[in-house]
Amino acid sequence: MTELAERYETEPPGADFETRVFSHLPATGGRGVHVAWGTAVAAALVLGLFLGQANRWEHPEQAANESALAVSEPVLAPVERTVRLAFTAGEALDDVTLTLSLPPHVELTGLPGQHQVRWQVSLEQGDNVLALPLRILFPGAGELVAELDAEGRQKVFRAPIPAYPGADNALGKEKEPAT
Repeated sequence: MTELAERYETEPPGADFETRVFSHLPATGGRGVHVAWGTAVAAALVLGLFLGQANRWEHPEQAANESALAVSEPVLAPVERTVRLAFTAGEALDDVTLTLSLPPHVELTGLPGQHQVRWQVSLEQGDNVLALPLRILFPGAGELVAELDAEGRQKVFRAPIPAYPGADNALGKEKEPAT
């Protein structure tokens, strides 16, 4: 009741408030005033009890749904991991098309919702290491597929996606990413 009163500010009653209210009551030697006050207090108590208990009353289906929600699994937060891919080139190559394909539960950090990304790169002779910041949205299986296309020559590389922390994989342990 006090919460309800705090929500709605009211102006304080004027000096003639009681006179105006009680002037409409029949003159019964003052007894009517006490009955009116008693009825008002009783009504206020009943209203207060009703409002106080209203939040405790619930429909059986609603109670079942709320208890089912309380038992549901926790929400998983995305996890960021870095996968390093190493490409060895026998000679320096310019304008190589690199295409990355990711499973549905993984995306590149900074490119949300994109599961295939393509861009032009230059490879130096020898080892070329590419560190990819991945965002693993939820546990799941899959692999990262990297395709290089240089002047009509194509090479495909596959690397496992790091396991989501706490998720069991087929071997029961996390694998190191392949390069």
